[in-house]
Amino acid sequence: MKKRGKLEAEVLVKIVLILVSFLIIVSVTVVFVERGKVGWKDMLCAFSVRIASNTHTGVNFFPLACTPQKVGIKGDSFEVMQKMSVLMKRCWWMFGESKIKDIKSNFGGDDKFTCYVIDPLEIEESISMGEFIRFLKDSESVEEGKEDGSVYNYIQQGESFYGLCIDRELKEFEGKKVYYIRFRDDVTQIFGGNEDQLMISDKPDFKGGKVCKILV
Repeated sequence: MKKRGKLEAEVLVKIVLILVSFLIIVSVTVVFVERGKVGWKDMLCAFSVRIASNTHTGVNFFPLACTPQKVGIKGDSFEVMQKMSVLMKRCWWMFGESKIKDIKSNFGGDDKFTCYVIDPLEIEESISMGEFIRFLKDSESVEEGKEDGSVYNYIQQGESFYGLCIDRELKEFEGKKVYYIRFRDDVTQIFGGNEDQLMISDKPDFKGGKVCKILV
């Protein structure tokens, strides 16, 4: 009976902590949204990821508030690449920048999450992957007036062995096609290491791993 009571008390404490954390999330989210930094869905997803990753112990106590967001992008080549890079950075940030070992308890393999569905993409001329990769490496992504380095450096500076993963079968961005920005949470490896990935593909079920372009 004592053991059972102790377990119930531990569960109750966790529930209370989760409720308190949720209230904090809502308060902080309101502040950020009012200041126009990010959207509601991005903030809720980011905070739910951080709480879920700190509360699971074989059981997922806190559900993720992350759902795919449909985003239309239009403009010239530079505008499209810039808007795409902003979404890539947000997706990487929402899921912990590869600083979180395991977001959820998952004994069945890695988790994949779709952050954004680019639909439609409206552009007059196609953008080759070579041009896009050069943009990610050389250009400073400017979001809301703040310069904080290239997207490539931001993602590769994480603790991940992999980081940025562009589907090697994806040759170019074309107008009127659908693209997916996804995050792969690498479940803790037996031999150590963290292989989280920010993935880009025209396939909704792209799994990443080692089927990425060599970004040199």
